[in-house]
Amino acid sequence: MTAILVALPVYLLALAAPTSVWAANILTGAVLAWALVRVAGPGRREIQLPPRQVLLAFAAYLLAHVIATVLAPDRRWDKLGEEMWLKLLLVAIPVVVAGRSDVARRAIWLTLAAGTVASAYGIFQHLADSDPIRGSLKHFDGAAIAQGFTNHHLSFGGQLVTLLALALCWLRQDVLDHWRRSWRPAAVCLLMGLALIWSFARSAQLGVFAAAVFLVFTLTGRWRRVGIVGLVAVLVLVVAMPSIRTRAAESFTDEKEVTRPNLWRSSVAGIADRPLVGWGPGKFGVML
Repeated sequence: MTAILVALPVYLLALAAPTSVWAANILTGAVLAWALVRVAGPGRREIQLPPRQVLLAFAAYLLAHVIATVLAPDRRWDKLGEEMWLKLLLVAIPVVVAGRSDVARRAIWLTLAAGTVASAYGIFQHLADSDPIRGSLKHFDGAAIAQGFTNHHLSFGGQLVTLLALALCWLRQDVLDHWRRSWRPAAVCLLMGLALIWSFARSAQLGVFAAAVFLVFTLTGRWRRVGIVGLVAVLVLVVAMPSIRTRAAESFTDEKEVTRPNLWRSSVAGIADRPLVGWGPGKFGVML
């Protein structure tokens, strides 16, 4: 019971991350508070710090961001905290789950469960053209854009990259170990895949497809052949959707949509203008 309580902030964060960035921010503080405490055995508790090299590197990283904020054209301390919470987890979560594979597994299952709920809600948004929580949705080519529980479809797509990669790994393992039960991860992948398609987040879609290709080619024998056929079938079905074809074509034909080269040019100019301290957290719009 004590072990579960120690890992509870990680479990809560796993549930919150796909459904509420606001809640995830708060729960990260709880994870950090627990990160230094690890249960060593019944009735015992020991303080375990991360390796000194990790702490020094992370302290330098935080200091650089603080200096950048102080020297920024317009200080945004709120953005410093907003952009830092996820990076703090790079240190916190490994410490909490160190030596506890059961904690890591439960956290992954909870994240997938929360991600499935978020995906189902995104599918509902697209099909019903309704968002009871936030009240309004953006549209593309007459279709409602799924954004899950986030406030932007690109944020939702970014979440789904990690969630679908986890689900695809689960599917791959079940196919190899006991393929008759692989319908469960397959169903999760289907829900998340539809939500990703209807998020119209192109970079996220490409990222997930690249992950799927990689995982298929880690298979051998007939399962690799089955995986390749599955990839081709998915690609054909997705490309058959008119809205997806239009969205993809805009990347190369619509001047307003050809943003990546413009972003790269702006970034190069911004680095040249402030090469040492940058523009500070939350100042991308000013730099652009």
